[in-house]
Amino acid sequence: DCTVLAYGQTGSGKTHSMLGPPGALAIPCAAGIPQEWGLWPRAMASVLARIAGSEAKLRIWAVEVYLDNIFDLLNGKACVALAGGPVQATGFAYAQRMEAQYDAEGKWIP
Repeated sequence: DCTVLAYGQTGSGKTHSMLGPPGALAIPCAAGIPQEWGLWPRAMASVLARIAGSEAKLRIWAVEVYLDNIFDLLNGKACVALAGGPVQATGFAYAQRMEAQYDAEGKWIP
């Protein structure tokens, strides 16, 4: 089992560091690991190369937690529904409900 966690201020580049820039995962790796790939796809390419030919099973999740929502980063940032109802942050109070806005490159707009 392995967990990779990136924690930091909104817009600081956590997702970019982990996955690479938008569209980077569509770059094929036939000639080696693309320079544009982030930490996570590079690590997965290494793991897959090591287990090639074996009967190993690999399950991967990449999620973003923002306010009280969880987004699937491998499914177009689709909101993830959790069993048991909505996620509620405790110990925090918001004067108003904030809606996340992103530019064309997927970067958060304050």
